[in-house]
Amino acid sequence: MKVIILSQNEKIYEASSEDITFPGKEGQFEVLKNHAPSFILLGEGEIVLKEKERVKKIPIFSGLVEILGNQITVLVKQPK
Repeated sequence: MKVIILSQNEKIYEASSEDITFPGKEGQFEVLKNHAPSFILLGEGEIVLKEKERVKKIPIFSGLVEILGNQITVLVKQPK
């Protein structure tokens, strides 16, 4: 899946990921390939991106996820 994570000031991440875990407002959730189209509010925590043999963690305060097909766009507010 193609993932783009943006903050107000910069592009934080742009790459492909096989599995993504988000800190949703209603609890943690996972996104895999061919996920249903969704808009989801994020709470404080970490976005965890799994790529082949690598895991990347991005801390956030809040945000919004848009999932359309295998394109995921995330707008976040990060800790300073």
